[in-house]
Amino acid sequence: MNYESFLFMIVSNGLKSGPWSELMIVCVCQRISDRDIERHARNGCASFDELQMDSGVASCCGRCTDCARSVFESARASGHRPHGLAHQALIPATA
Repeated sequence: MNYESFLFMIVSNGLKSGPWSELMIVCVCQRISDRDIERHARNGCASFDELQMDSGVASCCGRCTDCARSVFESARASGHRPHGLAHQALIPATA
């Protein structure tokens, strides 16, 4: 974990297992977690610039920019596509 990027792993006291047991705060200034970024990607956020405008991530001190961009790109690569592209992928190309 790179402390210069202000990455923090918060472990809930009461929930040692389950979906909320670990949460990574990516942007301390705006209190944006990795799950927030993934949710934006899942909901069709098309670019990192759009993510910044929508959430405010990496728009204050800038120390989280590399991590936020990495989380966003990983979420997009894992199948989170903009609404239009997800539909287009199902339509076969015609000659």
